[in-house]
Amino acid sequence: MTSLTDEIERFRQQMLEEAREREIELVRLAAELEKTELGLAAQLRGLIQTHDQRRQLFIDELRAFASRFTGSGSDPNLTAVDPLSRTRDWATVALSWKSTDPNGEQIAN
Repeated sequence: MTSLTDEIERFRQQMLEEAREREIELVRLAAELEKTELGLAAQLRGLIQTHDQRRQLFIDELRAFASRFTGSGSDPNLTAVDPLSRTRDWATVALSWKSTDPNGEQIAN
């Protein structure tokens, strides 16, 4: 029959081993979490960059549109189209651009 001291020592050893296993698992999970976090941060930076590019394209389109109406456009490409043409179907004119996000997916309005 085992003594109480031996039984306590056996339980202590089991607890230490389980604690080491849990610590190893915790470190592994922390590394996976950090890797995932870095990936999400990279995706977010890519989305921000894509958003900034699209925003700049939209602003440029609006400026070109406004300059065509005011006649203040200094870019010959902007004044090549008669903005006040009565035959132009303005309902079919739309701002349009395409971009590609960092994952290779095509983005369009």
